[in-house]
Amino acid sequence: MKNNLFFLFGLFILSVYACSKDGNTDILPEPIIPSRPVGIMHITADSYKGGDFMLMFQDDESLEVLYNDKERAFQINQPLEMSITKANELQAKFFSVRSISNVDIYAKTSGIDGWFKLATYDSIVGFQLSKSLIPEIKKGTSVLLESGGEKIIEADCHLQMNDSLKIVCDDPLYEKIATHNKCNWFLHFYGGGDPEFFKNDILPVHAREAIALLSNMTYLYSTKVFEDGLYRLQGKLYDDKGVGSWIDVKQLHKKLYAERYLLVKLCIQMGAANTGIYALSEYGWLSHYHDTQDGDATITAFHEFGHCLNYDHTSNITTGDYNSGYALWPEYCQNLYKQMCIHKELPVWSSRFLKSKENKNCYFYGHGQ
Repeated sequence: MKNNLFFLFGLFILSVYACSKDGNTDILPEPIIPSRPVGIMHITADSYKGGDFMLMFQDDESLEVLYNDKERAFQINQPLEMSITKANELQAKFFSVRSISNVDIYAKTSGIDGWFKLATYDSIVGFQLSKSLIPEIKKGTSVLLESGGEKIIEADCHLQMNDSLKIVCDDPLYEKIATHNKCNWFLHFYGGGDPEFFKNDILPVHAREAIALLSNMTYLYSTKVFEDGLYRLQGKLYDDKGVGSWIDVKQLHKKLYAERYLLVKLCIQMGAANTGIYALSEYGWLSHYHDTQDGDATITAFHEFGHCLNYDHTSNITTGDYNSGYALWPEYCQNLYKQMCIHKELPVWSSRFLKSKENKNCYFYGHGQ
């Protein structure tokens, strides 16, 4: 684990940055004192002085860790993973670029009827991995029940690794990337493969952008405005058989939410994908925002996901006929994505959150281009 002093210093630096960039104060939230009762554990920034804290997906993270599914694979609409470790610690892993505030963790264990409030986090920062020792819950302790009211514990209670945990958070960002995100996609990262496509390994700088892009994409797919626009495309989207072989948009809509496993990679071409691989070039991963794109990067992102949906280039879910609805799906998605960036509706709507094109760990960017 990294030195906690670096974490506290980093919070200060990021807070200064957040107040100095175009009024954008949500890059890192100000510490919030919960107005509601807290759990048995109240975890603040100061709590990490006596515990373990680090940030995942940092530039010095080894590829061995990045490519380890047990360490870095996750479900896109369950970005906050809570667990109890063998050492009786409450572990938080947050697969998000941005931070959230006011997070309550409820637990269910033998000896206590119903869900009780175990912990309250004032904030959880983007890519946080932390562990906090769970105190012994002694006889006579009063706990807050999710159903309302309090309960006095009648005997000493020890939480176990297999006890159930539940996240309750009304932070607007969390609602976008988790609560209201309907896409059940599992992401894992890996390098190598066919040198014609995958000559360079995906690095942490690309993985961070992949999480940003795919969080944005899945949120977009989960919105009512996307649904309404999609249903207006009935009779205009065709499959691999070409014009006249129309796609049922209702079934396409369901397909977006279906469980899928995607191996996320870096491609030396513009992109490459199938039902199990999703790869973009460095340009593609870093240029999907409205303030960095020239149009090609975002349309390529949606084109390649069309292949993940199992459509070929003869379908206008990817490309299609130049004379009839050419690339209709990628263009529709790209235009909506751009508008949501401009209006700051997407979870990660600006390149300023990550500043990846200034990162010297990139293969092509960050070297004075």
